[in-house]
Amino acid sequence: MLAWIATGWLGGLFLGAQWQPGWGPLLAGWGLAGSLLIAAHGRELGSRLWGGPLAVLAFCCGLGVSPPRPPPCLTRGEARLSARVESVRHGSEGNRVRLRVLRGRLLESGQAVPSGLQLTARVVGAAPPPLRSTVVVEAELRPRTELRNPSPHPHLSPPRGGGCWARWVDPAAITVVDAPRWAAGVDRARAVVRARMVDELAPEVAGVARALVLGDGAALGYEQRKTIAAVGLAHLFAVSGLHIALVSGTLVRSMHWLLRGLALGFDPRRLAAAVGIPLTLFHALFAGGSPSAWRAATTAALAWSFVVLGRRPSASAITAAAALLLSAPDPAMALRPAFLLSIIATASILSAPRIPAGMRWRRLRSSAIVSARTLVATTPMVWWWFGGVPLVGWLTNIVVLPFGSVIVIPLAHLFALAASMPAVADLVGAALTVAVHILLSICDAFLPLTVTRRLPPPDVTQGLLIVAASLLLLLSRTWQQRIAVLASAALLWFAADQLLIAREQPRDLLRVS
Repeated sequence: MLAWIATGWLGGLFLGAQWQPGWGPLLAGWGLAGSLLIAAHGRELGSRLWGGPLAVLAFCCGLGVSPPRPPPCLTRGEARLSARVESVRHGSEGNRVRLRVLRGRLLESGQAVPSGLQLTARVVGAAPPPLRSTVVVEAELRPRTELRNPSPHPHLSPPRGGGCWARWVDPAAITVVDAPRWAAGVDRARAVVRARMVDELAPEVAGVARALVLGDGAALGYEQRKTIAAVGLAHLFAVSGLHIALVSGTLVRSMHWLLRGLALGFDPRRLAAAVGIPLTLFHALFAGGSPSAWRAATTAALAWSFVVLGRRPSASAITAAAALLLSAPDPAMALRPAFLLSIIATASILSAPRIPAGMRWRRLRSSAIVSARTLVATTPMVWWWFGGVPLVGWLTNIVVLPFGSVIVIPLAHLFALAASMPAVADLVGAALTVAVHILLSICDAFLPLTVTRRLPPPDVTQGLLIVAASLLLLLSRTWQQRIAVLASAALLWFAADQLLIAREQPRDLLRVS
């Protein structure tokens, strides 16, 4: 039932963000009242019968509380501001900081800067302020430079009009007036590990290690990022759910193995799970706190909690509960691509058919099926948001992903742990350098196969066709059914494309202004 509720809730948030209904609070109130009524009197008809109605009510709640589009930036000039740091993105050539204005005024006119205005600034040559800190700074504000490109689905693709660009008048004059102690401590520890990696590893190796351990995806070179995305391995070089699950599972299993031989008087498996809960959450925080990392960490923490209580967790229910726990207090998180892609990929893996135990090449077959299902499930969103689908990702996730997961990720984390021990760090660093070079070389070898990384942008009808075809492919059990789905989708796509051409009447001219 939780899976149905989470699906309705996330669907309502996504549709509400595009539609922006004016009577959203009424929908949210109706959905909440209906849910409370079912919770109070629904036991009489059995809990399973209420899955559908609760999903509809959750959909209404999602429509009602979906975050509004950010207002455009109408402020220009130098200002003195008090702002809260919402995110810090560390790169190879500078750091990008996103802030939320608490209060401020323009220096010339004295006009108040709107409270809640989002600012984006680039910090070069100075350490950025800690995450979640409050800073006082003087900055020059200006609206974002926007590219106006009319879309075949303008209502579903609003322009990025929210927030201002900010340029520090003096980057060294940023004053941190308040910062949570735990946030400042984590920031200092991350800075130490980052400095060790930059000082002791080659630039491209340090970039990969920072991306894997600290979530500094921008530390990778631009061409490297393009190659990695083109071969369908962007999730391997980011702190994704895969990393959190790998590290969390390794920690808990290692502690279980260490405690198993001790006569402590209680179940070592439950003790290992109890210790693994805070360690998993701290790992997500230390690794940058991306939406997919928090989703995976929350899922793992809930699963370990059930193990501590002596109960067997349900994978689908735990995944749905984690999605609800994270998106309910912060609905905007549910609209971020990393969060939604993580949820969709996990759901496709959990619903995959099981391979019989006696079948030959069982692991290879299972890996191929999981890779294909995640590719199909994420195709609509990847195509819509990023303009292409790396079909070669099916092969690279079978061939390359195990090497990165088993060799590169553990070595990167081991180097971070051994950074204070020079002798050990040198050995691990040498092994990490060789492994990273092999991994990047394999990615370069697959680059000629990336023929579908750029595809024509779909309109609404074509987008719905992609969603329907992906869903039917996931539900199909035979190759005959899959071929029929692909053939039907191709014919309908061609018809929709001809209708789009007839409606838009393209002239094959590019206008630049």
